[in-house]
Amino acid sequence: MKKIIFCLSIFAGMNMFAQQTTSFSIGPTVGASHSVLMPYNNWEFNPQWTAGLSWIYGPMQHFAIGGDVRYSLEGGKFKSGSETGSSVIRMDYLRVPVKAMYFFGTYEQDFRPKITLGPSVGFLVDEKNTEPAPANKVDFGLNGSVGFNYRMMENLWLNVDANYYQGLLKVRDATSLSEHNANIGLQLGVLVGL
Repeated sequence: MKKIIFCLSIFAGMNMFAQQTTSFSIGPTVGASHSVLMPYNNWEFNPQWTAGLSWIYGPMQHFAIGGDVRYSLEGGKFKSGSETGSSVIRMDYLRVPVKAMYFFGTYEQDFRPKITLGPSVGFLVDEKNTEPAPANKVDFGLNGSVGFNYRMMENLWLNVDANYYQGLLKVRDATSLSEHNANIGLQLGVLVGL
């Protein structure tokens, strides 16, 4: 009988620990960014937007994994030597970053700063002004961010991230230069804990 009580108490303790330290949240996210094609140095400010869905799974107090599925406008805007002004190359992706996350602070705190790093794959949905060198169908690179989660009420979090993405694959094969996507931006989301 003592063994049964001992086993039940361990199981109950593990269950309480799991409930306190395991969390899953999901919700919509939107963002604004500045997008460029590297290695060009004649770029101009190129505001773009992104929107989608984010999720975070936090099995431990400080470490979590997360990701997004979002529609992302990317490409570059360049100064041209002619009087016409600028030229724009635009590529729209369904982008899927996966992030390893480190949270500062404890579960009990409402404000929790964080840093993230991970791979990101983009699937080309649409392109404009890429002829005669069309864009490749898949883009891959690394995404890093700093930000915070703020608990607005129980099981409702404001998620804020300043992101940087650096593409590692060549964007267009039919160009003489090895072009890579890059962007920096701000992303806001509201995540609901489940």
